[in-house]
Amino acid sequence: MALVSSYEVIVTREGGSWLADVPTVPGAHTFARSLSGLARSVREVIILMADLDDGVTPELTFTYEVGDEVVQEAAAVGRERRETRELEEALMAHTSSAAALLGLTPGRVSQLLKRLSRATTPYRRTRVCRPRTRSGSKWTGRPVSPTAVSWFRL
Repeated sequence: MALVSSYEVIVTREGGSWLADVPTVPGAHTFARSLSGLARSVREVIILMADLDDGVTPELTFTYEVGDEVVQEAAAVGRERRETRELEEALMAHTSSAAALLGLTPGRVSQLLKRLSRATTPYRRTRVCRPRTRSGSKWTGRPVSPTAVSWFRL
């Protein structure tokens, strides 16, 4: 069979399981309870059905055919994040060229790219504490209620 480096995977939902079909590989069907388990199973099925070497890791492109809007939106966000990551990697590989085009030093371009990657990092929750002060020999102040949270970037 001809070697294909990338495979299109059609994913559907039935009951509590995710079903996968690989149209380009005859007989390549599988299911799993989670999407991460499904990705592993699909890779194994492709390797077996396409008679690939065990060390090969086929690249998968998932297409979700489900009625759930949340899953569709999550899939779209995942695609956008992958595209952004690929663009960042391409930019990082060519910092000297980007620096020459922008009239900056390669170090400054690297700093800007790091700042850009931090700006796209998801927010993280943490508890806010009142500042502690020293009153005689004791520290005063206590944490704010658990409902008071602060959002900050990693």
